[in-house]
Amino acid sequence: MITTIALLIAGLLLLLLGRKIYWLFVGLVGFAAGYFIATNYIPGIPENLVVLVAIGVGLVGLLLAKFVQRFAMALAGFIAGGYLLMMLVASLELDNALMTNLAFIVGGVLGAVFLNILLDWALILLSSGVGSYLALEALGADLGGWVRMVTMLVIAFTGVAIQSAAWHREQGKEKKKNGD
Repeated sequence: MITTIALLIAGLLLLLLGRKIYWLFVGLVGFAAGYFIATNYIPGIPENLVVLVAIGVGLVGLLLAKFVQRFAMALAGFIAGGYLLMMLVASLELDNALMTNLAFIVGGVLGAVFLNILLDWALILLSSGVGSYLALEALGADLGGWVRMVTMLVIAFTGVAIQSAAWHREQGKEKKKNGD
């Protein structure tokens, strides 16, 4: 139950605020990575320990974001991009070890580059993607490959729409403030 609540809160925060609060993005991507590692590489781990591992990795992400901003953003972009492409491959039921590893590396490189070049849009897209995945995990939606992917994309698109609307409002206020 605690895992469900933590995943849902993390997913919703990423969907709604991923671009606005970059350190939150970095910390929650660390949380998602910790959750993934604990549930996939530590067999038989109790639920409360899964949450502790996820929170611990998330806190490392927050510390990195605080002290080594550019590195933390690139690392978060790598993890988020790799995570998303790996989940896409899994939802298409192409998930053998080689495809999963290759998807993570390719997605990671694309995520890091994308985040470095187009910071705001990359934060919006990556945080919405990871947030939609975490929300689906929290809800325990037992959906098949294509249905899961489409559902994840619809949730992610909703996050993109909400965050981009908020960003445009902020830009409008800033222009008004500066007399542009």
